[in-house]
Amino acid sequence: FDGLMMDDWPLDQWIFVNPPYSNISDWSKKCFVESKKGARIILLIPARTCTKYFHQWIYNHSEIIFIKGRLKYLNPVSGKSKGSAPFPSILCIYNNNSEGIQ
Repeated sequence: FDGLMMDDWPLDQWIFVNPPYSNISDWSKKCFVESKKGARIILLIPARTCTKYFHQWIYNHSEIIFIKGRLKYLNPVSGKSKGSAPFPSILCIYNNNSEGIQ
């Protein structure tokens, strides 16, 4: 993951980021910085709106979509449920392109 934090991200495609929950602050800052360069990013994180990183790097800087219910984890082979996230989640859309998500 360290290389991704140091490198510039591509500008010609959407980037999906589901960061380690132990380092959401640094990843949300990286998403903000790269979006200012023109990167289009979808960030999936727990809906922790009371955090400093949320107000510094997400709120008023991205489109926020609250996911209804809890994310469910599926077994990739059987497709059966393996449980759900113990917290609500949000998608943070960083897009300086007026065309929207495609």
